[in-house]
Amino acid sequence: MAVDIKGQLLYSSSSDCSIKAWSIQSNTLVSTVATLTKPVTRLALFDHWLLASTGSKVRVWDTVTLTCVQILFITGECGTIRAINVLPASPASSSSCLRIFLGCQDATVKVFSVDTATWEDTLLEALAPPLPPSPPASHTHRPLLLNPGLTPVSVAFDNSPACQSELGTGELKGHAGVINALTTWGPYLFSAGGDGMVRVWHLCDLSLCRVLRGHRGSVLCLTICGNMLVSGSRDNTIRVWDLELDMICRRTVTGHKDDVICLDVLVVLSGSADGTIRLWSKAFACLSIMSLPIGNYGGPGLKTPFYGSTAAVASPVATAALCLALTGNKVAVGYSDGEIRMCPAAAASPVATAALCLALTNNRVAVGYSKGNICTWHTEDVHLASLKLAAAEIAEMDPSLLEEMAFMDTMDTAVAKSISNPFAMEDHHDGAGSQEHDTWLELARGPGRPHLARALNSVVRAQSLAPRELAMYSKLLHCPKISIRTPLDTNQQLEQSLREFVRIKTVSSNPLLRDECLKGARFISKLLEGLGAEVKVVQPHDNKNPIVFGRLGRNPNRPTITFYAHYDVQPAAESEWNTDPFELNAVNEYLYGRGTSDNKGPTLAFIYAVQELVQGLDKEEETDSCSEDDREAGAGGNSGKASVSGRGLPLNLAFIFEGEEENGSVGTQETVAQNQHWFEGTDAIIISNTNWIGENKPCLTYGMRGMISLSVVVTGPKRDIHSGNDGGVFNEPMTDLVKILSTLLDSNSNEILQGEKEGQTLPAEFSVSGYKNSLGVPALTNMAGANTKELLSTRWCRPSLSVVDMRPGISKADVGDPRFGPTRFSVVPKTAIGKVSIRFVPKQDALELIQCFRNHVNSEFAKLGSGNNIEVFVEGQGNWWEADQSSKWIQMAAAAVKREWSEEPLYVREGGTMPVASDLERVIKAPAIFIPMGQASDSPHLANERMRRTNLFKGKNVIKEFLKEAMACPDK
Repeated sequence: MAVDIKGQLLYSSSSDCSIKAWSIQSNTLVSTVATLTKPVTRLALFDHWLLASTGSKVRVWDTVTLTCVQILFITGECGTIRAINVLPASPASSSSCLRIFLGCQDATVKVFSVDTATWEDTLLEALAPPLPPSPPASHTHRPLLLNPGLTPVSVAFDNSPACQSELGTGELKGHAGVINALTTWGPYLFSAGGDGMVRVWHLCDLSLCRVLRGHRGSVLCLTICGNMLVSGSRDNTIRVWDLELDMICRRTVTGHKDDVICLDVLVVLSGSADGTIRLWSKAFACLSIMSLPIGNYGGPGLKTPFYGSTAAVASPVATAALCLALTGNKVAVGYSDGEIRMCPAAAASPVATAALCLALTNNRVAVGYSKGNICTWHTEDVHLASLKLAAAEIAEMDPSLLEEMAFMDTMDTAVAKSISNPFAMEDHHDGAGSQEHDTWLELARGPGRPHLARALNSVVRAQSLAPRELAMYSKLLHCPKISIRTPLDTNQQLEQSLREFVRIKTVSSNPLLRDECLKGARFISKLLEGLGAEVKVVQPHDNKNPIVFGRLGRNPNRPTITFYAHYDVQPAAESEWNTDPFELNAVNEYLYGRGTSDNKGPTLAFIYAVQELVQGLDKEEETDSCSEDDREAGAGGNSGKASVSGRGLPLNLAFIFEGEEENGSVGTQETVAQNQHWFEGTDAIIISNTNWIGENKPCLTYGMRGMISLSVVVTGPKRDIHSGNDGGVFNEPMTDLVKILSTLLDSNSNEILQGEKEGQTLPAEFSVSGYKNSLGVPALTNMAGANTKELLSTRWCRPSLSVVDMRPGISKADVGDPRFGPTRFSVVPKTAIGKVSIRFVPKQDALELIQCFRNHVNSEFAKLGSGNNIEVFVEGQGNWWEADQSSKWIQMAAAAVKREWSEEPLYVREGGTMPVASDLERVIKAPAIFIPMGQASDSPHLANERMRRTNLFKGKNVIKEFLKEAMACPDK
C-alpha cells in the first residue's frame, strides 16, 4: 500500500494484478488505477507519481490523470523487483531529476536516473489538446481528479532509461539473498536482504559503508523512526538501530509469533504473518495488539477491524497482515484474505489508561495525560511559554536594571532561543553569598517574528498577562537581542554540562536504563564533535553500552595523549541520599549527584580543558597572524614553534569513553585492540578515576592492587532438606562452607597472601584515628598496625582476602519461592556458595594465587571428611598496576599539579583495582598516568556522592597545564 496524505487517497495492490485507489475519508473505492498481467510486488509514491513493480518492470503513473508515463525495464535474469525507493537527485542536478533504486531478486540494487520533465511531456502528448498545459517541473500536489470512470491512457514507449549502476555486483560486497526492502536516511541507503543482513550504502558514490548483522532470518521490511532504523525479520523480531551512534543495535523487540512483514512509523506499527498488528511506544513497549475476530465481515471495501487485548482472539487460521499504512489519523491494514481494514489510529488503545508520557519530534512536543488523551504543541510555542515566564520575572525587576539592558542589533537565526536551562535547580548556600548564573535571552527578527506576533495577539485576547508583564513581553518580542547578563565562561559551561550529564541516568547495571546510557554516549559524542574531533561509536557486544572513540589531530611528528574515562555510573538506590541523585544540587561549595566524582566530573573537566586550550591557541594565532602581516614574506623561515591552524593543536589527542566500567568492562579491551589506529602514536594515557587520600593535599596515584573474584561452592543432597525432620544426620553444605571460609584468614593462608612491604610518604593530614572514624568501625585489626605507615602499607601494598558474601545456592526456578525469603529457617539448602575477593600486589601472579587458593580449599575440605563436594570458580580477574615515578610523564603531571595548587603532590597508591589501566598499557603500548581530582570524602559509589567546585575547576586547569607541558616536548 501507499498513502497520499495530501490527496487523502490510499493506493493498494493485490495478487489479482490490480491497483486501486480508495478515499481515506469515506472508505470507498475511487478508481481502479490499472489492471495488469502480473501481480504487483511493490508500490511507491513520490509527489504525484505512483510507481508499481510487476515482474521485471516498474510502471509510473500520474495519479491525477491515471496516465502511465514511463516503464523501467530490467533484464529477465534479475528476477522480480521486490523493493522501490525514490529520491531527488543530488542538489547539483535539476530539481526535476530523480534517482530510483530497485531491489531485485538476484540480490542486486539497480539505480536509474530519470527526469520528470520527460514524464510531463509524455503526459501532454497522451492527453487531448483541451487539457491545460503542464505545470512547471517543480510543482506542488495537484487537485484530485480521480473518478471511477477514468481509465489509464495508452501510451507507446520507445525509450526506457538504462540502468545507471548496480549495487552488489563486481567488486562490491552485496547481499546473498533477495532484496526485500529499501529506505534512506541522510547520506545512506539501506537494503534489507534475504541473507538476514542490512547493508548500508553511501548515496554519494554508491559504495558499501557497512553491514548490520543480528537477525536470524530474512529481513523483510525497513522503516525510519527519527534517527532510528527499524527492521523486521522472518525471525519474528524487530531490531532498532541507532543511526547517530555508529548504527549500533539499541534493542531487539519481540512479541510477534510469525514473520514481521511490514513496518510503518508515524506511531510505530508492525504487521505480522500471525495476523496481528502491534502498536509500539517510542521506547518499543507494546501498547496494543490489533487482531481479526472470528467470522466474516462480508461485502467489499475497507473494513473496520476488531481490537483485542491479546492475539488469542484471532481467528483459528490467522489471516496474515501483509502490509500497512498510516494515513495521519487512520491505520490501514492489508490482509492475505484480499481485504483492507481501516480504523482511526486513536482506537488502537480502546481503554483509556494513565499513560503519563512525553515524546519529542523535530518540531513538536507530545504529552500523554492520565485521561488517555494526547496533546501536541509546536516547539516554538514551548519557547514562547519560556519567554512568557521570563517576561513575568523581568517585570518584577528594578526599573533601573531594565534600563541597563544592552539591546543588540543583529542575530543570525530566525527562531526564538529559550532561556538557558530555566528549570535547573538553583544553588543552596549555607551562609555563603549568592552565586549568579549567567544566561542569554535571544530573540529573532525576520521569518520567526510573525509567528511570535500571532502568539502575542492570542495571549492578549486571552488576557493571560498583566499589563506590566504584557508591556515587557511586547518589548522582548520586538527586540532582536537582549543581554540580561554576561555570557557563560568555561567554568560555568563546565558546571552547566555536568548538570545535564548527571541528569542522564547512565546506570550500566540496569538493562531498563540502556536508552539512558545510549543518551549519555551521544552526549559525549556531541561534546567531542564540538571540539572538532573525529568520533566513532562502537558497541563491543549486543546488549552492552557503546564505547565512544575520539581523535583530534593525526600529526605523526607531535606527541599524542590518550584520555580514558567512563560515562556509566553506579545505581543510586540508597535511602540516605539527601538530594535527587540524578539532579545536580549545589550545597555550599559542593556539587552533589551520582557521577559527579566517578566519573562524569573528571570526564567533562578534561573535555573543557581541551576546549580552553584550543580557544587560547586560536587567540594566540590571531595575534601572531596580525604581527606576521608586518614581516617580510619568506624571511626568517620557521622559528621552531609548533604552528596552530584554526582548531589545530601542537599535539594529538585521543579519547576513550566506555559505558560498562561499573559493570565489568566487558569487551572494552578487545574493542580497543580492534581500533588501535585511533590511538596510534600514543605517548601517555591519562586516567582520572581515583581520589585524594585526604581533603587538602593534591595527589598523584602511582600504583593499584589487583583483584581476583572467586566462588566456593559446596553441594550436598539432591534437594533441600527440612531441618526439623532430617537435620543433624548428614554433613550440611552450609556448615561445611562456614568451616572452609574460616580457615582462609588463619596462619595457613600466609602461603596464599604474601607480599612485600613498601615505604610510604606519610601525608600529614592522614591519621589512624581519623581513618577509623571515617570507616565507622569499632576497631582496626592488628594487621593494620598502630601507626600511619603500617596502616597505609596494609591498605596499599599488602595483599588481602575478604569474604564478601555467603548464601544458599538458588536456581532460576527457585527465584520468588517463599522458602528462600525471610521464613527459610526450617530449610537446609542443598548448595551453599561463598564469595571471596583477593587483592594482590605487584610481583604476585594471579594464576599462581588461584592455584594456591584451590589447593588450600581442597586440603582443608579433605580434613573435614565430609561426603559433600566442593568446587572453586574464578568469577573475575583484574591485574595490578604500577607506574614509574621517575618517568617524564609523571614529572609533567607533578609540575602541572604544583603550578595549579601551589604545592607538591603526594605520591600515593590505591588499594582498589582498575584493570583497564594495565589493559590499556598492554594494548596501546604506552604508560598510564592517574591524576586524581576528587577528595577522599567524595563518596563515589555511595549515597550523597559529591565533588567540590574548587577541585572540579582546578582539576580542569591541571589537565590543561599537563597538556601544555606535553606540547612543549620535542617533536618525535
